[in-house]
Amino acid sequence: STITVTNSTVSGNSSRRNGGGLYSSNGAITITNSTVSGNSSNRFAGGIWSRNRSVTLENSTVSGNSARSSVGGVYSRDITVTNSMVSGNLSGDRGGGLYATGSLTITNSTVSGNSAANRGGGAYHRNNATITNSTISGNSSNRGGGIYSRGGGTVTLTNSTVSGNSAANRGGGIVMRNNGGGNLVLSNATIAFNTAGTNGGGIFLNTTRNNAISNSLIASNVAGGSGPDISGNLANSTITHSLIQDTTGITAGAPTNGVDGNIVGQDPLLAPLADNGG
Repeated sequence: STITVTNSTVSGNSSRRNGGGLYSSNGAITITNSTVSGNSSNRFAGGIWSRNRSVTLENSTVSGNSARSSVGGVYSRDITVTNSMVSGNLSGDRGGGLYATGSLTITNSTVSGNSAANRGGGAYHRNNATITNSTISGNSSNRGGGIYSRGGGTVTLTNSTVSGNSAANRGGGIVMRNNGGGNLVLSNATIAFNTAGTNGGGIFLNTTRNNAISNSLIASNVAGGSGPDISGNLANSTITHSLIQDTTGITAGAPTNGVDGNIVGQDPLLAPLADNGG
């Protein structure tokens, strides 16, 4: 059945199985002008569970939820987050904030301070992810501190920031683990101050795809192994009018300073992510 929650608070609930705050086995869930917080699940989705349909968040907050297994905040096939905040959720495995088995859309929103023991501290998805005018910050995981993409979908970031996320292993900001396809598209994006214990402080790519990076800044990321800013092969990619501070982890297709409007090897002198009144 479909669940609609408006101008409400769902808080302090628990489940021995799935969906600590809200549960729908085969229906969509829409949350508007509401808060889902402090709920817990002994299995999946501490906050919201809708397995085969969709979850839509509008002008809402999902925070402080936890799951012993996967998905601290929201689990569904398709997830749409608009003018909302997903923060401080905890997963014992994958998807600290969000877990979409289908497509993920985030617009004018913030995903921050979530954590997952395994993959996707901020978000884990298996199909397309479209992130616009949004911030992914301060999330943590073993792999893919900010975003973990697995499947054949495209990850598109436009006018968005991925900053201050961390991974104990690889991909502090973003992991593209797409064996079946998929590519990364960055436009007016900032990937900065993310850290990884091994490779890919900012971005970790495991396959060669037709990635596109334009008008973007990738800098000040840190990796214990190779590729502080980017780890991977960009041979089939297009990079224009962008700043990439450190290209040492790019095995092929690295941009050249001054070519196609790119700046390479320069420190952009960024300050830490902050609310500057914008």
